[in-house]
Amino acid sequence: MNDAIRHLFLLCLTCVAWQPGNAQVSRRLSEETVSYFLANQFRISVRPALARKASVTPNATYDPGASNFISLGAGIDYYCHFSESFSLITGLHGLWHGSNFTFLVPKTVFQPELDYDLDQSGSISGGLNHGLLSLQSTLEKRWFSKKETIWSAGLGLALNYSLTTNYEFDYNVYHNGQLVNYAWLGYNANNQSKPFLSAHAMAGRYWKIGKDRFIITNFVIDYSFTNFAKGYYSFNVPGKPVVTGDYKIDGSYAAIDVSYPLSRKKRR
Repeated sequence: MNDAIRHLFLLCLTCVAWQPGNAQVSRRLSEETVSYFLANQFRISVRPALARKASVTPNATYDPGASNFISLGAGIDYYCHFSESFSLITGLHGLWHGSNFTFLVPKTVFQPELDYDLDQSGSISGGLNHGLLSLQSTLEKRWFSKKETIWSAGLGLALNYSLTTNYEFDYNVYHNGQLVNYAWLGYNANNQSKPFLSAHAMAGRYWKIGKDRFIITNFVIDYSFTNFAKGYYSFNVPGKPVVTGDYKIDGSYAAIDVSYPLSRKKRR
């Protein structure tokens, strides 16, 4: 983790070293655009995402696993503009991650046999079970084309805290005249009540609306250094050996972030 933070810091310093002179940038921009980046501001954002699938111990008989799942985020950020080209963005975001569990229990493992296989495919959406609070900080660099198209890229860190705790899922089937609990999944999603770090990178574009406002769209990749959710699964088919394995979620995701300005405060 320390190496990742050190590399991120070096990249930020490199971006600062490549910053062009403020006067040179300002001469290429309209008065409205220059004025926009002389004012710090609050922005709200929404962030639909595709989260990385859970890490699941493999097993040849029941093929346990997981699939990627849709997540959702929203937050409020404060943009502190150092110049037309650089900003420090800090904000508080709420993130909701899902989870799922996939497996295939063949009908032939039951005696007498079932009429069908027990196929748990695992919807890509899952349920938005895991709520995270995320305190985020990002250094953003902007580039301006001759036609004042504004492109941006950013690197940052987030301190995350999981608000959710324990989950248990039972999988049952009627067999030989009775209800059989043939599989179970349980895990703790609170990271033992400790915050955890993630790093993110983003790239996007500013879209001008009206005279002096911009909607910003970014493609975001967030990488978590910690499995904040940990537990295990168990298969308990009657007459067969019990099979168990680990189930872990780190919360890493890829997302599209769309933000809109709330207010601007002129710098003195």
